[in-house]
Amino acid sequence: MVTEAVAASSWKAPRYRHSFNFISDLGVPSCGGEVDGRTVCSPLHAVMNTGFVVQGVLFVVAAVLLFRMVPGRLRWVYLALAVVHGWPAQYPARSMDWRFRSAAETQH
Repeated sequence: MVTEAVAASSWKAPRYRHSFNFISDLGVPSCGGEVDGRTVCSPLHAVMNTGFVVQGVLFVVAAVLLFRMVPGRLRWVYLALAVVHGWPAQYPARSMDWRFRSAAETQH
């Protein structure tokens, strides 16, 4: 939440609006294009992307710490699902940059 507030406050033109923009817009490393009708320019994208990575790491760490509390074979399913959930957060800039470029390329 802190990284979201910091990154959102850096938007000037246009202002970041929670009711209109997606949270992933805050991590887009490119500036000046449109994604699905939203103009995206996030000067502090590195702050938001760091927040995404930290959240993913903490999610997996919490799952590992709780691993022994899950009974039987379910613990391995639980751990695998936790890793699958937390792992994409390790690559936010690359995935968002791809999404940004793809949307921009389809408009031309």
